[in-house]
Parts: sequence; C-alpha cells; structure tokens
Amino acid sequence: MLLNNIKPSAPLQSFVRFYRIIDFDFTMDTDDIIQVKAYRPRIEHCLQFTPFDCEKVNYSDGKSISHKVALFGQQTVMSHRKVGKRFLNFQIVFQPGVLSSFLRISMDELSNIYIDAELFFGTHLHNVNEQLALCRNYQEMIGIVELFLTAQLRLRNTALHPVNRIAQYLLTNVSNRKIEWFASQANLSYRQFDRAFKNNTGITPKDFRKLIQLDYAYLQKNRFPDKDWLSIALDSGFYDYQHLSRNYQQFIGHSPTEFYKLEQQAPERRFGDFEQ
Repeated sequence: MLLNNIKPSAPLQSFVRFYRIIDFDFTMDTDDIIQVKAYRPRIEHCLQFTPFDCEKVNYSDGKSISHKVALFGQQTVMSHRKVGKRFLNFQIVFQPGVLSSFLRISMDELSNIYIDAELFFGTHLHNVNEQLALCRNYQEMIGIVELFLTAQLRLRNTALHPVNRIAQYLLTNVSNRKIEWFASQANLSYRQFDRAFKNNTGITPKDFRKLIQLDYAYLQKNRFPDKDWLSIALDSGFYDYQHLSRNYQQFIGHSPTEFYKLEQQAPERRFGDFEQ
C-alpha cells in the first residue's frame, strides 16, 4: 500500500515536480462499498496512468468520465473520484507551464478537464500503461516512466516562458510581494503578466496563490488534526478564519470543517493513510 510523492531524477526535475504513486488493494476487503474520494483542487498539471481498475471521475454536472491514461490541467473545482478494487495510479505532476510548452496550447483549454491523454501523446501511452502493470516494484515503474519522459523531451518544445519560472518560485517560496513586482521581473505589464500566467498555468496568479495557501491549510489540518482553524488560517497566510473559509467555499464548495469531515471518508483512510 502506498500514497506518496517521489522526486524525479535530477535531469527531469526542471520539468517534473514529482511522481505521485497511489497503490491500494481492496480485493481482500469484505466491504463491497469503496468510498468516493472528494478530490480537492490543487496546483498541478498531471498525466495519469491507471494500469489496473480504472477510476471514474464525476464533476458537478453529473458527467462520469473514465480513462486508462488521463491528462488533466489545473482544476479549480472539486471532483469526485470512484476507485476500483485493485487501484494503482501513477501520476506525473509537471512543473507549471511545462505542459503548455510540450503541447503548444493554452492551459485554459485543459482547466477543469479530465481527458484521454492519447489525444495529445499518441497511442503508445497504452504500451507504457501495460508495462507499468507488469512491474515488480515502484522503482521499475519510475524507470519506465522516465524512459518515456526522456523520449518526450527530445521530441517536444522545452523552452519555458518567464512566467513559468515565477510560478515555480511561488510554489516553493513564501512571498508577500505584490503581483506587480513579479510582472516587472518578467518585463511585462500587469495585464500582460496576468494573461501570460493564465495561458501557461490555466489560472491567474492571484488564484494560483490562493490554491497554494489552501493546499497548505488542508495539509496542516491532516498533519495536526487538533490544531484550530484560526491558527491554521494564519499559518497559511490568510488574514483570518473568514478569509480561509471564503477560499474553501470558492474552490471546494464546503467550509473547512465540512470538507475535513468529508475527507475522513476518503478510501485511503481505510488503511490509516492520508495526504500529508
């Protein structure tokens, strides 16, 4: 059983933030009901392989989507994911803007989208997915995925827009600087920076920052369940609890307390595991 984020090898770290491996086997469970995962928005552009039982993804419009190899851009709404009995999910989480350069598209086109990845990367993805199913351990899986990625780097545009460097910086550094300052670092006006940032990441720099703070607050509550919400809000860069709550409502559609209770029903909790 595994729910973990793993760093890529050094040559790929400019393009890949991490690999997320989710591996749970419910086949021996006598309970036929596997709880649906309430999947919160988070900063990520992701290529996802599912070698065994496929997951079904539902958005608020009620549409159910399922792909063995899926591509999704920046999500700003919550989705619900139903996993199968034998669930193995290998996600490549790209650095901001990399997919935009690879695919030569505006990431606006993939916002809140869960789509068949073969439409963008070709049918050979099916072979990669089948190879993952035959692997004896996670290191073999990483090796297969890195061979695929290395081949893609030879074929695709890897030049990154200056705003992508800034997005990567924001992901890993706490900064109180105004958006205008970052725009100046990219030699762009505020409006140009806002447009370029959205084209490359799928969201505005303002919402990008909000989701980073929201993710930090969510993980803080998971790690320290007895910590009060006001302290979490302040530690996450919000002005107060109300500020945190408004952002939860905007992106998740629930209050912090409501979503925390909902998250306790996530399928990985059955094994005593959780995101942290």
